[in-house]
Amino acid sequence: VATRYLDYNDAYYGVEPIHPSDVVPTLFATALEYGRSADELLEAVAVAYEVAMEAADRITPRLSGFDHVNVTMLGAVAGVAALMRLEEDQARHAVAIAVTSHGAFRQARHGQLSMWKAFAAADACRHALYAGLLASFGARGPAAPFTGQNAFFPRALGLAPEEFPSLDLPARGEARRISRSQIKRFPCGSVGQSAGQAATDLVERGVRLSEVASIDMRLDPKAAGLMVSPEKLEPRTRETADHSIPYVVVSTLKRGALDVGSFENSAVGDLEVHAFLRDRLTVAEDQALGGGHDMGFPIDLTVTMRDGSVQRHAVEHPPGSPDNPMSREQLRSKFMGVVAGTAMAERAEDIWSATWSMRGAGSLSGLQDLLSTS
Repeated sequence: VATRYLDYNDAYYGVEPIHPSDVVPTLFATALEYGRSADELLEAVAVAYEVAMEAADRITPRLSGFDHVNVTMLGAVAGVAALMRLEEDQARHAVAIAVTSHGAFRQARHGQLSMWKAFAAADACRHALYAGLLASFGARGPAAPFTGQNAFFPRALGLAPEEFPSLDLPARGEARRISRSQIKRFPCGSVGQSAGQAATDLVERGVRLSEVASIDMRLDPKAAGLMVSPEKLEPRTRETADHSIPYVVVSTLKRGALDVGSFENSAVGDLEVHAFLRDRLTVAEDQALGGGHDMGFPIDLTVTMRDGSVQRHAVEHPPGSPDNPMSREQLRSKFMGVVAGTAMAERAEDIWSATWSMRGAGSLSGLQDLLSTS
């Protein structure tokens, strides 16, 4: 939950949007518990990404009112099985137990969003670990967890047998998908990364909200559907604000930055920001901007200043999107910004170096010690 809560990790937009890195804390804990090496952990992460992202391309639980963390859980249980070195039959039982006993609902992501939005994936991955533990001790799961008469595909998703999806997975050790995950530069919803980049660019040009008369915002239609709604034009919780493209833009112009502080209570409740969202912002979908995940959900802003001048700025492929990866220095800057002011700040350089050099490092105990607050 702590890892996920700032909404600052990564995202993948297949048929079902997911955050693949939600699996990492559970896999890290499993690797520590079983004494696995850093390389084994990295391989398990790759396995989990492959399964979760392939499932995201094939399975769409949200259309039936179920949450995407049900897909994330499939990746987590695959990674857990790898780290536990389960036999194939045991791994099948782990999947069966997980799938038939955990169904998260999409309501967690509607209306004014609550803290549970950040808990849902952690809970799903916790359940994946629980299923793996049970299977490792010999527990057997239900038969046909996806395709049986009362199983996931026909009951949860309402699919007919001819509609049942199947996964096309590579051989063990071959990773095809992990590089298509988007790493967030900003601590907000992944669909809002272009918006965050556009607002940050305008700040760097010297634009401030106090000098702005109005903003006309044109968005990728998918982005508008996910991050513009009545609640997101009047956000009252940090979880709603970090999934509001209008708030991200207006707050950034007010504060002069888009960072973790943008979603503290004082920023979310800023009356000037709320008045601007209510009275001086227009938002429209633009089919010409329909690039989706591969283009970073483009945005086109027209900003009319109080002096009558106009600034227009469009962004696609923001840093961190699949075709514009963040540099090592950008990643380092993000990391240092996250841990500043925390119990790990004094060890930040050591943690960064140890994490970056995990491959071939052998034991994870050194990194575990650096991450410990005791």
